[in-house]
Amino acid sequence: MIDEQNRIRAHIRFFVNGAQARDLAQPLRPTDELVIVQALSGG
Repeated sequence: MIDEQNRIRAHIRFFVNGAQARDLAQPLRPTDELVIVQALSGG
């Protein structure tokens, strides 16, 4: 999910309480909902 530069990989999305988190600096509270979505691809 995280690359060698500690960035979110291009095919992964993090959503905190329904809003996309663009970086890893956003703190989470115990009541927050975190959803991790991975893109699917193929042929």
